[in-house]
Amino acid sequence: MSVIAEHPDGVISQILTFFPLTAPVTIMMRLPNMAIPAWELALSLIILIGMIALGIWMAAKIFRVYLLMYGKRPTPREIIRYIREG
Repeated sequence: MSVIAEHPDGVISQILTFFPLTAPVTIMMRLPNMAIPAWELALSLIILIGMIALGIWMAAKIFRVYLLMYGKRPTPREIIRYIREG
């Protein structure tokens, strides 16, 4: 966090701006220290929305498959296989 506060325009700060899990916190830490370019904000939002859509799509596929397999616990290998097949 101190890296972002000390160097809000640094490479690490920019990378964390585009990573969906850290984007909201990173942007809020960068805003008081500098003006964030509009393209960075737009790209960050596009990536975030895309990851949300991907997560919902994957969850729906997994739910559909495991709804039919009621009572059986899924293994990580099975989850990956069903995502690829579906």
